[in-house]
Amino acid sequence: MRSSLVTVLALLLAGPVVQATFFEPSRSLGDWAIATDSPLSGDQSIKFRVALKPKDLAKVNEALNAVATPGNPRYRAYLDRASLSALVAPELAAAAHAEAWLVAGGSRVVEHSALGDWLTVEATVDNIQAMFQTTLTRFKNRRTGAEKVATTGSYEIPAEVDSVIALVAGMNSFSAFRATAVAPAGSVPSAQGAPATITPDTLAAVYGVSNAGSHGSKMGSQAVVEFGNLANFNEADLQDFFTALAPTLEGETCGTAYGYNNGDIKASVEANLDVQYIMAAGAWVETFTYKITDGAGIEDEMLNYAYIVNNQSNPALVHSISYGEYGGSYDNATDHQFDHELMKMGLAGISVLLASGDNGVGCSATGSTEEFDFPDSPHITMVSFLCLSFELTS
Repeated sequence: MRSSLVTVLALLLAGPVVQATFFEPSRSLGDWAIATDSPLSGDQSIKFRVALKPKDLAKVNEALNAVATPGNPRYRAYLDRASLSALVAPELAAAAHAEAWLVAGGSRVVEHSALGDWLTVEATVDNIQAMFQTTLTRFKNRRTGAEKVATTGSYEIPAEVDSVIALVAGMNSFSAFRATAVAPAGSVPSAQGAPATITPDTLAAVYGVSNAGSHGSKMGSQAVVEFGNLANFNEADLQDFFTALAPTLEGETCGTAYGYNNGDIKASVEANLDVQYIMAAGAWVETFTYKITDGAGIEDEMLNYAYIVNNQSNPALVHSISYGEYGGSYDNATDHQFDHELMKMGLAGISVLLASGDNGVGCSATGSTEEFDFPDSPHITMVSFLCLSFELTS
């Protein structure tokens, strides 16, 4: 029996073997509960990904700081795929040791990533439990209906591979969403002096964005990242948008970098707006979409997205994400691995802009506490709420 769930195992290369690494149970399950109606069997096959840490993390940090710092001789000297792989992949002997241990434990390696720092592996529930001294079960999210296989408590990395394997990301990452929509008291005044509508012309005027170019220019590359099965854009609606608000762009199209866009059957308002406005604001730039559907929670989804991009040979250079989650409890180990994936994207010259808090401040129902928005990272550009307002004098 094969599970469609992709459990992510992140393996980090560390120092000498000294002792086993023990991981505490998740602090909070949030909306997750054990799915009693679909228990796991010991012989059920689970597919998972294994991430290997670079041979020298300090050199990765140093390289990223160099390419991102104005005035540095290596500023904007982004790495090609071969150079990036040489930097982020582990020593061959370390990678072989990790792979041999997994195989000896009953796993089957089915894929090596393009950069050499991930393995896609398959094993039975019984074998995974024995390797990591844990108990697996199936969980279901009461709010979203999503399912995932994870541990019911703690797990550990045995001493014999502690120098190679650092964590099992996804095993105890239960993002616990806590936000509650609260209606404002009384009426909300309209912004004084603000334009009646925000159009591509408004954005171009405010930010001084040039729309010079022509069909076929393909001046750079950009992408919007959508999450969920319903995050589809509609091509006909895109052309209607161009006709009404950016007529010179009529005929420009958006490609798909990952996933299946089903916009002709059911389109998403947000996905439509994401594609339409990035193409109008970044005119004549080659544009793509990512549609991420493999992930049970926002932490797993974000890690999957970063893995997908880093496994591509020629991804878009600017990525726009308008997706987040307020508050909750997040797994630090998983989030550090996501941050590491963003570092690799930065070394390749990829910029990620993420709207975090674009729908206002997250807080408790009483307004007594503020909630942060996930995800955040020092290696992406965070975009918060913005209200365009200016004087109309002439």
